[in-house]
Amino acid sequence: MNDFYPAIVVRALELAAHWHEGQVRKHPFELIPYIAHPAGVGFLLQKAGYPDEVVAAGILHDILEDCGVLEDQLAAATSVRIARLVSEVTEPEILDWKNKKQGFLVKLAGASDEALAIKSADHLYNLHSILQAAQASTDVWVLFGAGREDKLGYEQSIFELVKDRVRPELAQAHAKALEEVEKLI
Repeated sequence: MNDFYPAIVVRALELAAHWHEGQVRKHPFELIPYIAHPAGVGFLLQKAGYPDEVVAAGILHDILEDCGVLEDQLAAATSVRIARLVSEVTEPEILDWKNKKQGFLVKLAGASDEALAIKSADHLYNLHSILQAAQASTDVWVLFGAGREDKLGYEQSIFELVKDRVRPELAQAHAKALEEVEKLI
């Protein structure tokens, strides 16, 4: 049973559910509990064959950024490796959307391959969420702090950083989702 449900992945799901409690996803009209996103990121990493600690870090990838949890708290609750991976994919605390994203791209360029896999899975999940939201509303771009062109440009920049450093099946899925989102008006 432990091989089927690795303890570190279960612990990550429990911590993410606790720390993200009350948060919801950006959606035109549905209140989707935020935990759907980190769990989905973890599933994508697991499906691509990444190790359990990378899957766990994927599940916890937004904890430092969105929940007020400190890196040492996360390390104590999981492992130093998981906390380090989460730190690598945590965006800087800059309010301006464009400056925040530009700063993060610079940081991400020096990230480990495993961190880039987490970021790829994160954006793959988000791209699928954009496609689903587009079915419910023609103007999904109002959900973000940027317009369509800025958001798509950022998504393309993320893909360019990760495409050659993640497992091929993850890169292919990411490319396909990006291509579908680029077709949205």
